[in-house]
Amino acid sequence: MKINIYQNYYHESQKSRLDSSFIPYNNSMSKNPEYYEFGPILDLYENKEYLNSDYCGLMSYKFNTKTNIEGSVFKEFILNNPGYDVYFINPHPQLSYFYYNSWEQGEFWHKGLKDYGEKILKEINFINNINSIPRQDNKTLCYSNFWVGNKDFWSNYGIWLLKLKEIILKEKDLFKNTFHANGSSPMFPFLFERLFSTYLSLNNNIKYLSYPYSDSELINSCFFDEEKNYLIKILNKNIDLEKNMYVLKNEYAIISTNHYEMSKNNFEMNGVPKSTC
Repeated sequence: MKINIYQNYYHESQKSRLDSSFIPYNNSMSKNPEYYEFGPILDLYENKEYLNSDYCGLMSYKFNTKTNIEGSVFKEFILNNPGYDVYFINPHPQLSYFYYNSWEQGEFWHKGLKDYGEKILKEINFINNINSIPRQDNKTLCYSNFWVGNKDFWSNYGIWLLKLKEIILKEKDLFKNTFHANGSSPMFPFLFERLFSTYLSLNNNIKYLSYPYSDSELINSCFFDEEKNYLIKILNKNIDLEKNMYVLKNEYAIISTNHYEMSKNNFEMNGVPKSTC
């Protein structure tokens, strides 16, 4: 099985952080740096690079820092679990226990994200109401676009990429600044990284597999001790056993507010965690 995983970087200083199991992707000459990973992912699709291997993907130069695993471990995970259309790893698995889905999480940190997301998803002709997107746990949740897909996945998901390309050329508001761990960033990359999980959540024809975390790895993915303690409390409650969507949403609305306020206060006091940088 041939697996080509590219690793995006856009500055010489970032080359030292590249993983030897991945293929360096020099994005320093990008005409649209505000696209972040969308630019090179779109290039891989439009240039049909995904056809040159059984599985293809693109990771950030922050892959090792965010996931705490080596690229070789992720590739081994793919090789040991054949037969899926797409494999992924969520670098922030703890967040799935604090927010109903990625859009709800995003709205806390990037006000207006859900409105932009709904508008985009309507134009793509995929969904009319962003509030109808179901619960996303770690079986479908993936931040940072850390995914690797086969040719079928790329050919289908690529249709979304092309539609999104058309939309962002006329939607300049998507690039207004919003919160980022390092200061500020355009809104667009936070919207884009949520499309992958949305695509999985609403498409029953895709066979996908998420990299599994042990309980200890899950706890250690937390950014600070108070968050760890809150996660343990939530895990013990088994909230997702609730089958009523509206009750479940209300439960997560309370948890989300508590987590956001807790995190915001911690970041203000101690700065952002190194694992996000």
